[in-house]
Amino acid sequence: MHASQHQLNALPPDVEPRATRHIAEMIAIIETLIANGNAYEAEGHVLFNVPTMASYGVTTGSSGRQIKPLDAEIRQWVLAKAQSRKARGHRQL
Repeated sequence: MHASQHQLNALPPDVEPRATRHIAEMIAIIETLIANGNAYEAEGHVLFNVPTMASYGVTTGSSGRQIKPLDAEIRQWVLAKAQSRKARGHRQL
């Protein structure tokens, strides 16, 4: 990324956040979404349920309401994947 950025003469970012440094915060957000009914667990995964959040897509101008009934699975997407049996040292939701 940094090499491409330099080749494009793009300024470097002021901050480069790392997801792995914010695992606890992500778990807390997901737990809140589950508690509020905006997400649910299925087969070890946590899925976000778009229709439950009226403000979904406000910043992009997309409400998710224009999705056809046949595309219902698109209205739910995975927030957290199930942990494999081989993975260790990570908190499972």
